[in-house]
Formats: sequence, structure tokens, C-alpha cells
Amino acid sequence: TLPDNSTMTNTHEATLRIPGVSMTASKAYVFSNMASSLLSIGQLCDDGCIALFTKSRVTIIKDNAVILMGNRDPDTKLWVIDLNNAPTMMPMPGPNILQFAANSAIAKETVAERISYLHWCAGSPSLSTWCKAIDSGFYRSWPQLTSKL
Repeated sequence: TLPDNSTMTNTHEATLRIPGVSMTASKAYVFSNMASSLLSIGQLCDDGCIALFTKSRVTIIKDNAVILMGNRDPDTKLWVIDLNNAPTMMPMPGPNILQFAANSAIAKETVAERISYLHWCAGSPSLSTWCKAIDSGFYRSWPQLTSKL
């Protein structure tokens, strides 16, 4: 449904040529009354892609490789990706920069001090809740933290 409450129906289905994504993620619908196509970021993210938007650029990453890039149109404020000039899976340099890490510049001498500090950093949840979160892998990037400590 469009902003004026009218609807559009697709005339065809197509498959986009996007390197490294599944057929489901590259499925597209053609609308005869649209000047340009819309890309489903949801479909790409459901397929394991990461979409990074900045004020002026969009980058789509899958398996630590850039698969699509585009610029933001200054007039429409929409991000535009030219699928005819899409990169061919450009690997990102170095280790996976999209991994998360929590680092502390505060030295804690004892294990008890370290656990107390990390518990505080986590927002001081109840110990049972915090242990469940640790066991579920939510603090995987926190070095040496286990619910057994």
C-alpha cells in the first residue's frame, strides 16, 4: 500500500544477480509503474548479510566480504545501489571487523574484583539471570567469563 492508500501489483518476478546470496535473497518483483527497483534489505539480512548505512553510503556485507555498495541520493535521500556495477565479493582486510569485543582499561587484581566489575558493566542483573545469559553465549566476547566463576 502506498502513502495515498492505493496499491501496486507486480507484473513479473525476477532474480537479481547479487554475488554470494541465496535464490530467496535475490528474488525480486517487477512493477511496471516504478522508475527504479527497490532492494529488500530484510531479505538480504535474513540470508546472513549485514547492512551498514551511513549518512552518504550503504555497504552490504556477507561472510566478511563486501557484496554491494551504494551512495545516498542527495535529492531523494534514498540509498542507490547500481546492481550492474556490483563488486565481486571483495574480501575485507584483516580479521572479521564485525566481531564484537568488550575490553576494559581498568586493571582488576583478583578474580572476585574482575567478576564484580563485569557484573556491574552488565547492569547488575540478578546472579541467576546473569549466569543464564553467560551460559547462552551473550557474553562470549568477555574474556575468561563463565558462569562457573
